[in-house]
Amino acid sequence: MVKPKRVFVSLVITPVCSSVWSGNFSVGVEAQDYLPISEGEGGVHSGYAKDLLDAFAAKYGHSFSYKPLPVYRLLDEFAIKKSVDFKLPGNTFWAADAKKGIPISYSKVLVAVTKGMQVLPVNKGK
Repeated sequence: MVKPKRVFVSLVITPVCSSVWSGNFSVGVEAQDYLPISEGEGGVHSGYAKDLLDAFAAKYGHSFSYKPLPVYRLLDEFAIKKSVDFKLPGNTFWAADAKKGIPISYSKVLVAVTKGMQVLPVNKGK
Protein backbone atom coordinates (compact mmCIF):
# COMPACT_ATOMS: atom_id res chain seq x y z
CA MET A 1 0.00 0.00 0.00
CA VAL A 2 1.28 3.44 -0.92
CA LYS A 3 1.33 5.88 1.98
CA PRO A 4 -0.80 8.98 1.24
CA LYS A 5 1.05 12.27 0.99
CA ARG A 6 -0.01 15.24 3.07
CA VAL A 7 0.16 18.61 1.38
CA PHE A 8 -0.03 21.79 3.42
CA VAL A 9 -1.23 24.91 1.65
CA SER A 10 -0.47 28.37 3.01
CA LEU A 11 -0.84 31.95 1.92
CA VAL A 12 2.52 33.44 0.97
CA ILE A 13 3.18 36.94 2.26
CA THR A 14 5.93 39.45 1.61
CA PRO A 15 7.20 41.22 4.74
CA VAL A 16 6.43 44.61 3.17
CA CYS A 17 2.69 43.87 3.34
CA SER A 18 2.77 43.00 7.02
CA SER A 19 3.08 46.66 8.01
CA VAL A 20 -0.17 47.61 6.26
CA TRP A 21 -3.27 47.06 8.41
CA SER A 22 -6.15 47.37 5.93
CA GLY A 23 -6.77 48.03 2.29
CA ASN A 24 -7.18 46.41 -1.08
CA PHE A 25 -4.68 43.67 -1.86
CA SER A 26 -4.04 41.56 -4.94
CA VAL A 27 -3.69 37.80 -4.61
CA GLY A 28 -1.90 35.80 -7.29
CA VAL A 29 -3.61 32.43 -7.69
CA GLU A 30 -3.02 29.43 -9.93
CA ALA A 31 -4.95 29.60 -13.20
CA GLN A 32 -5.94 25.95 -12.89
CA ASP A 33 -8.47 23.90 -11.00
CA TYR A 34 -7.64 22.12 -7.75
CA LEU A 35 -11.15 21.41 -6.54
CA PRO A 36 -12.57 22.05 -4.01
CA ILE A 37 -9.69 24.26 -2.82
CA SER A 38 -9.58 26.50 -5.86
CA GLU A 39 -10.93 26.89 -9.33
CA GLY A 40 -9.02 29.27 -11.56
CA GLU A 41 -9.40 28.23 -15.18
CA GLY A 42 -11.14 30.78 -17.39
CA GLY A 43 -9.75 33.80 -15.54
CA VAL A 44 -12.19 33.61 -12.61
CA HIS A 45 -11.10 32.43 -9.17
CA SER A 46 -13.45 30.57 -6.84
CA GLY A 47 -13.44 27.78 -4.27
CA TYR A 48 -12.68 27.22 -0.59
CA ALA A 49 -9.47 29.31 -0.55
CA LYS A 50 -11.24 32.35 -2.03
CA ASP A 51 -14.18 31.96 0.34
CA LEU A 52 -11.79 31.77 3.30
CA LEU A 53 -9.83 34.88 2.24
CA ASP A 54 -13.02 36.82 1.48
CA ALA A 55 -14.39 35.98 4.95
CA PHE A 56 -11.12 37.19 6.50
CA ALA A 57 -11.28 40.38 4.42
CA ALA A 58 -14.87 41.09 5.46
CA LYS A 59 -14.06 40.57 9.14
CA TYR A 60 -10.98 42.80 9.18
CA GLY A 61 -11.86 45.52 6.66
CA HIS A 62 -9.71 44.33 3.76
CA SER A 63 -10.60 43.54 0.18
CA PHE A 64 -8.86 41.13 -2.17
CA SER A 65 -8.72 41.06 -5.93
CA TYR A 66 -7.62 37.79 -7.49
CA LYS A 67 -5.24 37.45 -10.41
CA PRO A 68 -5.20 33.93 -11.92
CA LEU A 69 -1.74 33.22 -13.38
CA PRO A 70 -0.06 30.20 -14.94
CA VAL A 71 1.71 28.18 -12.25
CA TYR A 72 5.13 28.74 -13.84
CA ARG A 73 4.67 32.56 -13.64
CA LEU A 74 3.09 32.83 -10.20
CA LEU A 75 6.26 32.87 -8.10
CA ASP A 76 7.97 35.32 -10.47
CA GLU A 77 4.99 37.72 -10.45
CA PHE A 78 4.91 37.58 -6.66
CA ALA A 79 8.56 37.53 -5.57
CA ILE A 80 10.41 39.24 -8.43
CA LYS A 81 8.00 41.55 -10.28
CA LYS A 82 5.88 42.17 -7.17
CA SER A 83 2.77 42.54 -9.32
CA VAL A 84 0.69 40.80 -6.61
CA ASP A 85 0.76 41.29 -2.83
CA PHE A 86 0.12 37.66 -1.89
CA LYS A 87 0.46 34.26 -3.56
CA LEU A 88 -1.88 31.35 -3.01
CA PRO A 89 -1.13 28.46 -2.65
CA GLY A 90 2.27 28.40 -1.06
CA ASN A 91 4.55 25.98 0.70
CA THR A 92 8.08 26.47 2.03
CA PHE A 93 9.26 23.38 0.16
CA TRP A 94 7.97 24.36 -3.30
CA ALA A 95 10.61 25.93 -5.58
CA ALA A 96 13.01 26.31 -2.65
CA ASP A 97 16.01 27.06 -4.90
CA ALA A 98 14.12 29.77 -6.80
CA LYS A 99 13.19 31.50 -3.51
CA LYS A 100 16.70 31.59 -2.03
CA GLY A 101 17.55 35.07 -0.81
CA ILE A 102 13.98 36.35 -1.15
CA PRO A 103 12.37 37.24 2.19
CA ILE A 104 9.02 35.43 2.20
CA SER A 105 6.67 34.80 5.11
CA TYR A 106 3.98 32.14 5.21
CA SER A 107 0.64 32.11 6.96
CA LYS A 108 -0.40 29.26 9.19
CA VAL A 109 -1.66 26.27 7.23
CA LEU A 110 -4.97 27.10 5.57
CA VAL A 111 -5.83 23.54 4.66
CA ALA A 112 -4.14 20.14 4.93
CA VAL A 113 -4.83 17.79 2.05
CA THR A 114 -4.20 14.05 2.17
CA LYS A 115 -3.60 12.57 -1.27
CA GLY A 116 -3.48 8.90 -2.04
CA MET A 117 -4.05 6.39 -4.80
CA GLN A 118 -5.55 2.95 -4.84
CA VAL A 119 -4.27 0.35 -7.32
CA LEU A 120 -4.73 -3.32 -7.95
CA PRO A 121 -2.10 -5.49 -6.19
CA VAL A 122 -0.72 -6.53 -9.59
CA ASN A 123 0.05 -2.84 -10.36
CA LYS A 124 1.74 -2.03 -7.05
CA GLY A 125 4.78 0.16 -7.55
CA LYS A 126 4.06 1.04 -11.17
